[in-house]
Amino acid sequence: MFSPVFRSLLLAGHRVAIAAATFCMTSTHEPLIVVGRFVVQPLVTATDSGRYAASVVIRSGNGRATHHRVLRFVPRFTSRDSARRYAVDHGVAHASALTHRES
Repeated sequence: MFSPVFRSLLLAGHRVAIAAATFCMTSTHEPLIVVGRFVVQPLVTATDSGRYAASVVIRSGNGRATHHRVLRFVPRFTSRDSARRYAVDHGVAHASALTHRES
């Protein structure tokens, strides 16, 4: 479930309203893991059904050249720890494959 939040922005001299969805979920950011030039950060979210969803953010670059890859995984887990392990394993594997592909 989400509720829109409207923010206004001045764009080319015109005030524009932008709707940003806010979701009612509880997420936990986990410690960062460095894989070559990539930073992997798992994300575990409690779903409405009481299960846990796993995601991972893979970041590269610095400053204005920062690039984020967000991977959301389909399986749902009964424990926060199993969702975290799944996200870490798949995130590190993906970052490692990117590192080896660049070599």
